[in-house]
Formats: sequence, C-alpha cells, structure tokens
Amino acid sequence: MRSALPLPELTPCSGRADRGSRADVEIRLASLPDAVAELRARPTGIAVSEREARFIWDDAGAFVVRDGREILVQPHPGADERLVRLGILGPAMAALLQQLGIVALHASAVRMDDAIIAFLGASGAGKSTLAAAFHRCGAPVVTDDTLAVRLHDGAVLATPGFAHLRLWPDSVTALGGDPGALARCEPDREKRVYPTARERIAHEPLPLRRLYVLADGDTPAVERLSPAESFLALVANSYGIDWMHDVSGRADFLARAEIARRVPVRRLRRPDDLALLSWTVACVEDDLARDA
Repeated sequence: MRSALPLPELTPCSGRADRGSRADVEIRLASLPDAVAELRARPTGIAVSEREARFIWDDAGAFVVRDGREILVQPHPGADERLVRLGILGPAMAALLQQLGIVALHASAVRMDDAIIAFLGASGAGKSTLAAAFHRCGAPVVTDDTLAVRLHDGAVLATPGFAHLRLWPDSVTALGGDPGALARCEPDREKRVYPTARERIAHEPLPLRRLYVLADGDTPAVERLSPAESFLALVANSYGIDWMHDVSGRADFLARAEIARRVPVRRLRRPDDLALLSWTVACVEDDLARDA
C-alpha cells in the first residue's frame, strides 16, 4: 500500500518502492463533497455497492473505497488524526478486503509456532487483552481487531495487519503496565496503545490453526463447535457484516463455510476477572497441545 497519510500502526515495507511504480492499494486525501452530501442524507451514513463503499465514520471524516484498489479520505475539519487512521484501518480496510474477495474477521490474533490462532468476539469481549497476554508470554502479534483470511491452494491463510494493541486501562494494569504512561488511542476515550515488541510482530501470512469465539464462563473452558455453529460464528464475527451484507454474494458465504470446515472453531469460556487471565492463556495452550 502507498498512503498519503502516515499509518504508524502498519509495518513499513522492507524495501523502498519506486515512487513511480503502481501500488496494490493507494490511500489518498480527496475532496468528496458529493459523497458527503449523499451520505448525510442517509440515516446510516453508508452506501455500498459491489465495487464501491462510501461512509461517514464517527468524527473522523468521509471515506470512499473502490475496486479493492483505492481508499479516498476527506477528514472532517479539525478531526484528530488518530480517528482518521482508525477509519482507514478499520471499516475502510474491511470494505477493501471484501472487494478483493478476502474474508475480514472481527478478531485479534497471535502467532503460535508456525501458525496463527485468533480470538473472535464483539467489541469489548476481550480479544485485544487476550492477544496482549499471549504477547507478554512471547507470542508475536498478528493483528488487532481485523484479521484478513483467504483460501489459497487448499490452505486457510491469515495475513498480518494492524499490530498495535488497544487496551482499556484495567487491562494494561492487569498485564503489569502503567496506563498513565501510554498514549490514548482516541482523544475522548480511555483506551491506550499497548506497546508491542518490534521483534515480536508477525510479518508473513501463515496457516490459520484455530479460531476461538470468546464467551463468559465461571472458569476457563474450551468447547468444540459443530460445523453449523462454526459457520454462524464466522458470519456473526465478520467485520462490517451488518452494513456490507447486501453485497456479500454466494462466493463470500461459501468462503466462510470452507474456512469453518478447514479450521477448528472453539468457544472459549472464561471468567470476567483479569486476575485470572493467565489461567485462560493456559487453557488455550492445553487445547492446542492436544493436537500438537
């Protein structure tokens, strides 16, 4: 990708691309008065077609995503650059991935050995906190919030992405950190940017080994899901499924069905107690060890 806006959350390319070369994806600032006028007239602030997604996101600005090749951004006057970046790396990137035929899961993920495990769940379920707990134990971070998954030569591959973890202060404290020493992710929210070691960030696509759907429970426990339950969990935890479903065609749902068939999906129950976080980590490690 080539971006007109700095995106420090992403890993820079290892080699410096020729400025005259064509990037796979271009992210540009643009004036979008017609799109803004149309979107403000819509109750949802969203307009999606097969080749283009347009939306206004929070206090960040207006975004247009086209053909899996470009993201145009018109920030709101005075918009905080952190919000603009989140709009690009969250909903805009999810729309772009869908246009490319890549499944975008609402998940945080880490690398375990030569594969990737991911944690699915709604906002606030604890995906990032669990990924940070594994990172503290030495696991490289793959992504936070959005996981790109694709089928390739009979394998299910996950691609690293947004590796900056965003945690609430109580999670930072539970992991031994000082939230007061960390930068806020957004100007009006308490979430902090949790530091990840550069040498422990995954960079290459790897097989997706396991998906864990987070759920409440009295003690940490792992439950197997049936194929039907696994498919429904993938649909429910697909990023933007609520506003991009009108253009999610048959191939899109077949891809999720194939991922559910090839990748074991588990329900991970754990107590709502950060003091027991290491117990949950051990529960996942035990589950993975059973098929090692």
